Amino acid sequence: MPSLSLIVATIARDVELRRLLRSLTEQTEPDFEVIVVDQNADDRARAVIAEFESVLRIGYAPCRKGASRARNAGAALAKGAIVGFPDDDCWYPSQTTSRVLRALATAGIEGLAGRVTDPVLGTDIYPFLRESRFVDLQVLSGSVSASAIFVRRAMFQFCGGFNEAVGPGAGTIWGGMEEHDLAARYLKAGGNILYDPDLVIHHPAGLQSLTPHKTREYNGGKGFINALYPEIKPGIVVGLARSLAGAVRSLLRLRLSHVAINLAAFRGRLTGYVQARRQFRGKFSGADVR
Repeated sequence: MPSLSLIVATIARDVELRRLLRSLTEQTEPDFEVIVVDQNADDRARAVIAEFESVLRIGYAPCRKGASRARNAGAALAKGAIVGFPDDDCWYPSQTTSRVLRALATAGIEGLAGRVTDPVLGTDIYPFLRESRFVDLQVLSGSVSASAIFVRRAMFQFCGGFNEAVGPGAGTIWGGMEEHDLAARYLKAGGNILYDPDLVIHHPAGLQSLTPHKTREYNGGKGFINALYPEIKPGIVVGLARSLAGAVRSLLRLRLSHVAINLAAFRGRLTGYVQARRQFRGKFSGADVR
C-alpha cells in the first residue's frame, strides 16, 4: 500500500506529461503511486503511460473535462493516506516525495504546501512567502498552489474534495483558484497546512500563453474566492483596483494587448464575485460549499 498518491489530471499535453513522469522515476523515495486521469479525446495519455508502467506504480482513469472533476475522480481511486495533485506540465525535483512524506510523518501536521518556480526564468510563478509557517486565510494566496499541496486523504474526503464548479475546464466563469477554495475549506474543517518554502515544484510561468479569455476565467475564480472567503487577500476592491490600474498603465505605454488582459481580469473577477454571491448566498462560511 503506497503512502502517497499523486493524481495527475491531464489534457492535450503528452510531452509535458512525459517530463513529469520521468521526474517521478528519479525520486529518492519510491513509496508512492501515480494515477493519471485522462481528459483527452484520443489515446495520447495511454501511450505515454505505457512507457512508464515498468518503472512506476501507475494507474489510469478516463474522465470528462474539468481539472477539479478529474482530481476528485483520481482521489476516489487513491490508496495512499496522503494525496497530491501535480499539474501535467509541472515536474518534481528528486527529493520531493521524500520531503513530503517526511514532513507529513510529523505528528500534528495534516497538510503541506510548497513553492512553485519556473527554473528557466529563475523566478516563482507568483509571489510566495519566504518563511515557513502554518497557513491561515490571511496568507493563503502566498502559500498555496495546486501542484504543490499535499493533504490527508481522509480530510480531503471529509471536505468534499475539489468544488467541480471551480477550476480549469469547469465550464463556469470560475476557471481557477480551485486549490484556494479547497485549502480554505480544509482549514475551516479543522485541518492545518504547513507551508515550506524549501519544498519546490517546477512549473512554467505560462506568461506567454495568457489570453483575454483565459485571464477572464482565471480571475473569475479569484472573484469566487473573494465572495466566499473575504479574509483572503487581496480582497475584491483591491483586486479590481489593481486590474484597472494595470489597464491604465498599459494604455499610457501603448501596450494594447496588456490593456485587454487587464480589462479581462477586471471583468472576470467582478463577474465571478457577483455570480458566487448569488449562487452561494447564505453559505459564506465556505465550509459547506462543495
